[in-house]
Amino acid sequence: MMTGSALYEHVEKHFGWARAAEFIDISPEGLRSAAGWQIRDAFGHLLLASEEARAALLKFPPPADPVNPLSDNDYSYRLVSALHDAFLTDDVVRRYIGEQPVSFLDFGCGSGRILSYLAQFNPPNTFAGCDVVPGGLDHIRAVGIQGDFRVISNTPPTSFETGSFDAILAWSIFSHYSQSYGDIWMSEFRRLLRPGGLVMMTFHPPSSIATLRQDTRPLAPPQETFDAIEADIAQTGFGYRPCYERFEDVGSDYANFGITAMTPEYVRSRWQEQFELREIVQNAVHGWQDMAVFTAR
Repeated sequence: MMTGSALYEHVEKHFGWARAAEFIDISPEGLRSAAGWQIRDAFGHLLLASEEARAALLKFPPPADPVNPLSDNDYSYRLVSALHDAFLTDDVVRRYIGEQPVSFLDFGCGSGRILSYLAQFNPPNTFAGCDVVPGGLDHIRAVGIQGDFRVISNTPPTSFETGSFDAILAWSIFSHYSQSYGDIWMSEFRRLLRPGGLVMMTFHPPSSIATLRQDTRPLAPPQETFDAIEADIAQTGFGYRPCYERFEDVGSDYANFGITAMTPEYVRSRWQEQFELREIVQNAVHGWQDMAVFTAR
Protein backbone atom coordinates (compact mmCIF):
# COMPACT_ATOMS: atom_id res chain seq x y z
CA MET A 1 0.00 0.00 0.00
CA MET A 2 1.39 3.38 -1.01
CA THR A 3 0.80 6.19 1.45
CA GLY A 4 1.05 9.92 1.80
CA SER A 5 2.31 12.26 -0.90
CA ALA A 6 3.76 9.38 -2.96
CA LEU A 7 0.29 7.92 -3.37
CA TYR A 8 -1.16 11.30 -4.28
CA GLU A 9 1.48 12.00 -6.94
CA HIS A 10 1.29 8.48 -8.36
CA VAL A 11 -2.46 8.53 -8.87
CA GLU A 12 -2.43 12.03 -10.29
CA LYS A 13 0.39 11.36 -12.74
CA HIS A 14 -0.40 7.89 -14.03
CA PHE A 15 -4.05 7.06 -13.58
CA GLY A 16 -6.25 10.09 -12.98
CA TRP A 17 -8.84 10.50 -10.30
CA ALA A 18 -11.33 7.91 -11.56
CA ARG A 19 -9.08 5.05 -10.40
CA ALA A 20 -8.14 6.57 -7.04
CA ALA A 21 -10.10 3.90 -5.16
CA GLU A 22 -7.73 1.24 -6.47
CA PHE A 23 -4.79 2.88 -4.72
CA ILE A 24 -6.26 4.10 -1.44
CA ASP A 25 -7.25 1.78 1.36
CA ILE A 26 -10.39 3.47 2.63
CA SER A 27 -11.41 0.59 4.86
CA PRO A 28 -11.65 1.42 8.57
CA GLU A 29 -8.72 -0.94 9.20
CA GLY A 30 -6.48 0.84 6.72
CA LEU A 31 -7.36 4.28 7.99
CA ARG A 32 -6.63 3.18 11.56
CA SER A 33 -3.30 1.55 10.67
CA ALA A 34 0.08 2.84 11.80
CA ALA A 35 0.33 4.79 8.55
CA GLY A 36 -3.32 5.74 8.68
CA TRP A 37 -2.64 9.45 9.05
CA GLN A 38 -0.72 9.40 5.76
CA ILE A 39 -3.50 7.48 4.04
CA ARG A 40 -6.10 9.88 5.44
CA ASP A 41 -4.08 12.87 4.28
CA ALA A 42 -3.73 11.48 0.78
CA PHE A 43 -7.38 10.42 0.66
CA GLY A 44 -8.55 13.83 1.83
CA HIS A 45 -6.50 15.74 -0.70
CA LEU A 46 -7.59 13.47 -3.52
CA LEU A 47 -11.18 14.25 -2.60
CA LEU A 48 -10.43 17.95 -2.47
CA ALA A 49 -8.74 17.96 -5.87
CA SER A 50 -11.34 16.13 -7.93
CA GLU A 51 -15.11 16.08 -8.17
CA GLU A 52 -14.75 12.72 -9.88
CA ALA A 53 -12.88 11.32 -6.87
CA ARG A 54 -15.51 12.67 -4.50
CA ALA A 55 -18.26 10.99 -6.49
CA ALA A 56 -16.38 7.68 -6.48
CA LEU A 57 -15.09 7.60 -2.91
CA LEU A 58 -17.29 9.74 -0.67
CA LYS A 59 -20.55 8.23 0.50
CA PHE A 60 -21.92 11.34 2.22
CA PRO A 61 -20.49 14.49 0.56
CA PRO A 62 -20.42 17.81 2.44
CA PRO A 63 -22.35 20.82 1.18
CA ALA A 64 -20.60 22.95 -1.42
CA ASP A 65 -21.35 26.07 0.62
CA PRO A 66 -21.47 26.58 4.40
CA VAL A 67 -24.94 26.45 5.94
CA ASN A 68 -24.06 28.81 8.79
CA PRO A 69 -22.41 32.25 8.49
CA LEU A 70 -20.07 31.24 11.32
CA SER A 71 -18.96 28.09 9.50
CA ASP A 72 -15.53 28.05 7.94
CA ASN A 73 -15.82 28.95 4.26
CA ASP A 74 -12.79 26.83 3.38
CA TYR A 75 -14.06 23.73 1.61
CA SER A 76 -10.99 21.79 2.72
CA TYR A 77 -12.13 22.27 6.33
CA ARG A 78 -15.39 20.51 5.53
CA LEU A 79 -13.63 17.78 3.55
CA VAL A 80 -10.01 17.17 4.62
CA SER A 81 -9.87 18.43 8.21
CA ALA A 82 -13.13 16.64 8.89
CA LEU A 83 -11.52 13.31 8.04
CA HIS A 84 -8.78 13.87 10.64
CA ASP A 85 -11.33 15.01 13.22
CA ALA A 86 -13.58 12.00 12.64
CA PHE A 87 -10.81 9.48 13.11
CA LEU A 88 -9.47 11.21 16.20
CA THR A 89 -12.99 10.96 17.60
CA ASP A 90 -13.24 7.32 16.55
CA ASP A 91 -9.91 6.53 18.21
CA VAL A 92 -11.01 8.07 21.52
CA VAL A 93 -14.31 6.19 21.48
CA ARG A 94 -12.55 2.88 20.83
CA ARG A 95 -9.99 3.43 23.58
CA TYR A 96 -12.60 4.20 26.23
CA ILE A 97 -15.63 2.18 25.14
CA GLY A 98 -14.17 -0.60 23.01
CA GLU A 99 -15.11 -2.19 19.72
CA GLN A 100 -18.81 -2.72 20.36
CA PRO A 101 -21.36 -0.54 18.54
CA VAL A 102 -22.16 2.71 20.31
CA SER A 103 -25.00 5.16 20.35
CA PHE A 104 -23.36 8.44 19.37
CA LEU A 105 -24.59 12.07 19.55
CA ASP A 106 -22.88 14.81 17.55
CA PHE A 107 -23.87 17.93 19.49
CA GLY A 108 -23.78 21.01 17.27
CA CYS A 109 -23.36 18.75 14.24
CA GLY A 110 -23.89 21.44 11.60
CA SER A 111 -24.10 19.81 8.18
CA GLY A 112 -22.46 16.58 9.40
CA ARG A 113 -18.85 17.58 8.75
CA ILE A 114 -17.50 14.94 11.15
CA LEU A 115 -20.59 12.77 11.33
CA SER A 116 -20.49 11.99 7.60
CA TYR A 117 -17.15 10.19 7.93
CA LEU A 118 -18.12 8.43 11.15
CA ALA A 119 -21.24 7.12 9.43
CA GLN A 120 -19.30 5.98 6.35
CA PHE A 121 -16.61 4.08 8.23
CA ASN A 122 -18.56 2.91 11.31
CA PRO A 123 -21.94 1.67 10.04
CA PRO A 124 -22.64 -0.57 13.07
CA ASN A 125 -22.94 2.50 15.29
CA THR A 126 -26.19 4.41 15.70
CA PHE A 127 -25.97 8.15 15.16
CA ALA A 128 -27.85 11.22 16.26
CA GLY A 129 -27.15 14.88 15.74
CA CYS A 130 -28.57 18.19 16.87
CA ASP A 131 -28.07 21.86 16.07
CA VAL A 132 -29.82 25.19 16.45
CA VAL A 133 -29.47 25.80 12.69
CA PRO A 134 -31.86 23.57 10.71
CA GLY A 135 -30.15 23.93 7.31
CA GLY A 136 -27.32 21.59 8.22
CA LEU A 137 -29.72 18.90 9.38
CA ASP A 138 -31.55 19.19 6.07
CA HIS A 139 -28.27 18.43 4.29
CA ILE A 140 -27.56 15.42 6.52
CA ARG A 141 -30.93 13.92 5.67
CA ALA A 142 -30.60 14.78 1.97
CA VAL A 143 -27.33 12.86 1.54
CA GLY A 144 -28.80 9.83 3.27
CA ILE A 145 -27.05 9.56 6.63
CA GLN A 146 -29.24 7.34 8.77
CA GLY A 147 -29.99 8.55 12.28
CA ASP A 148 -32.02 10.80 14.55
CA PHE A 149 -31.37 14.46 13.74
CA ARG A 150 -33.15 17.22 15.63
CA VAL A 151 -33.26 20.99 15.84
CA ILE A 152 -32.63 22.16 19.40
CA SER A 153 -32.99 25.41 21.32
CA ASN A 154 -30.04 27.41 22.59
CA THR A 155 -30.70 26.13 26.10
CA PRO A 156 -31.58 22.64 27.35
CA PRO A 157 -33.32 20.34 27.67
CA THR A 158 -33.23 18.57 24.34
CA SER A 159 -36.01 16.20 23.36
CA PHE A 160 -33.72 13.14 23.52
CA GLU A 161 -34.57 10.61 26.22
CA THR A 162 -32.53 10.31 29.40
CA GLY A 163 -29.69 7.80 29.05
CA SER A 164 -29.88 7.66 25.26
CA PHE A 165 -26.18 7.76 24.39
CA ASP A 166 -22.84 6.06 24.99
CA ALA A 167 -20.82 8.98 23.63
CA ILE A 168 -21.33 12.68 22.94
CA LEU A 169 -19.10 14.84 20.76
CA ALA A 170 -19.08 18.65 21.08
CA TRP A 171 -16.54 19.78 18.49
CA SER A 172 -15.77 23.52 18.52
CA ILE A 173 -18.80 24.31 20.66
CA PHE A 174 -17.43 24.91 24.17
CA SER A 175 -14.72 26.99 22.52
CA HIS A 176 -17.54 29.48 21.95
CA TYR A 177 -19.94 29.03 24.89
CA SER A 178 -20.26 31.45 27.77
CA GLN A 179 -19.64 30.04 31.25
CA SER A 180 -23.34 29.66 32.01
CA TYR A 181 -24.02 27.88 28.71
CA GLY A 182 -21.10 25.55 29.29
CA ASP A 183 -22.50 24.59 32.68
CA ILE A 184 -26.09 23.99 31.62
CA TRP A 185 -25.09 21.95 28.58
CA MET A 186 -22.66 19.75 30.51
CA SER A 187 -25.54 19.01 32.90
CA GLU A 188 -27.69 18.08 29.93
CA PHE A 189 -24.95 15.81 28.62
CA ARG A 190 -24.93 14.02 31.95
CA ARG A 191 -28.68 13.44 31.64
CA LEU A 192 -28.34 12.10 28.11
CA LEU A 193 -25.47 9.71 28.84
CA ARG A 194 -25.65 6.18 30.07
CA PRO A 195 -23.54 5.34 33.17
CA GLY A 196 -19.86 5.64 32.30
CA GLY A 197 -20.67 7.39 29.03
CA LEU A 198 -18.14 9.51 27.21
CA VAL A 199 -18.01 13.25 26.46
CA MET A 200 -15.45 14.60 23.97
CA MET A 201 -15.35 18.38 24.11
CA THR A 202 -12.88 20.65 22.33
CA PHE A 203 -11.81 23.98 23.83
CA HIS A 204 -9.34 26.81 23.37
CA PRO A 205 -6.49 26.55 25.88
CA PRO A 206 -4.74 29.83 26.79
CA SER A 207 -1.87 28.94 24.47
CA SER A 208 -4.22 29.11 21.47
CA ILE A 209 -4.88 32.83 21.89
CA ALA A 210 -1.66 33.70 20.08
CA THR A 211 -2.89 31.68 17.10
CA LEU A 212 -6.38 33.18 17.31
CA ARG A 213 -4.90 36.68 17.21
CA GLN A 214 -3.46 35.89 13.78
CA ASP A 215 -6.80 34.85 12.30
CA THR A 216 -7.67 37.06 9.32
CA ARG A 217 -11.01 35.51 8.39
CA PRO A 218 -14.09 37.77 8.40
CA LEU A 219 -15.41 36.10 11.55
CA ALA A 220 -12.23 36.91 13.53
CA PRO A 221 -12.90 39.23 16.49
CA PRO A 222 -10.86 42.38 17.18
CA GLN A 223 -7.65 42.19 19.20
CA GLU A 224 -9.20 43.81 22.27
CA THR A 225 -11.46 40.78 22.59
CA PHE A 226 -8.42 38.61 23.24
CA ASP A 227 -6.96 41.19 25.63
CA ALA A 228 -10.10 40.89 27.75
CA ILE A 229 -10.14 37.09 27.59
CA GLU A 230 -6.52 36.86 28.67
CA ALA A 231 -7.18 39.18 31.59
CA ASP A 232 -10.11 37.02 32.73
CA ILE A 233 -8.11 33.80 32.39
CA ALA A 234 -5.39 35.24 34.62
CA GLN A 235 -8.03 35.80 37.30
CA THR A 236 -10.32 32.77 37.04
CA GLY A 237 -8.94 30.33 34.47
CA PHE A 238 -11.85 31.12 32.14
CA GLY A 239 -12.38 33.90 29.61
CA TYR A 240 -15.32 34.67 27.34
CA ARG A 241 -16.47 37.55 25.18
CA PRO A 242 -19.36 37.78 22.69
CA CYS A 243 -18.18 38.84 19.25
CA TYR A 244 -20.56 37.59 16.56
CA GLU A 245 -23.44 40.04 16.86
CA ARG A 246 -22.55 41.52 13.46
CA PHE A 247 -23.44 38.28 11.67
CA GLU A 248 -26.77 37.12 10.35
CA ASP A 249 -29.07 35.73 13.01
CA VAL A 250 -29.47 32.03 12.21
CA GLY A 251 -30.73 30.96 15.62
CA SER A 252 -27.63 31.17 17.80
CA ASP A 253 -27.72 33.22 20.98
CA TYR A 254 -24.85 35.57 20.20
CA ALA A 255 -24.80 36.90 23.77
CA ASN A 256 -23.65 33.44 24.87
CA PHE A 257 -21.87 32.22 21.74
CA GLY A 258 -18.62 34.08 21.13
CA ILE A 259 -14.96 33.31 21.82
CA THR A 260 -13.97 31.26 24.87
CA ALA A 261 -10.71 30.03 26.33
CA MET A 262 -10.07 28.07 29.52
CA THR A 263 -7.19 26.46 31.37
CA PRO A 264 -6.83 22.68 31.75
CA GLU A 265 -7.23 23.18 35.50
CA TYR A 266 -10.60 24.85 34.92
CA VAL A 267 -11.67 22.02 32.64
CA ARG A 268 -10.66 19.44 35.23
CA SER A 269 -12.45 21.02 38.18
CA ARG A 270 -15.48 22.81 36.75
CA TRP A 271 -17.68 19.76 36.12
CA GLN A 272 -16.00 17.25 38.44
CA GLU A 273 -19.18 16.41 40.36
CA GLN A 274 -20.74 15.02 37.19
CA PHE A 275 -17.71 13.91 35.18
CA GLU A 276 -14.21 12.59 35.58
CA LEU A 277 -11.65 14.12 33.24
CA ARG A 278 -9.76 11.20 31.70
CA GLU A 279 -7.35 13.02 29.41
CA ILE A 280 -6.70 16.15 27.38
CA VAL A 281 -5.69 15.55 23.77
CA GLN A 282 -3.47 18.48 22.87
CA ASN A 283 -3.74 20.17 19.47
CA ALA A 284 -6.80 18.15 18.55
CA VAL A 285 -7.91 20.97 16.26
CA HIS A 286 -4.67 21.70 14.40
CA GLY A 287 -3.14 24.06 16.96
CA TRP A 288 -6.41 25.85 17.72
CA GLN A 289 -8.07 23.64 20.30
CA ASP A 290 -7.46 20.74 22.68
CA MET A 291 -9.95 17.94 23.35
CA ALA A 292 -11.11 17.11 26.87
CA VAL A 293 -12.29 13.53 27.34
CA PHE A 294 -14.70 12.91 30.23
CA THR A 295 -16.55 9.90 31.57
CA ALA A 296 -19.83 10.31 33.41
CA ARG A 297 -19.79 9.62 37.13
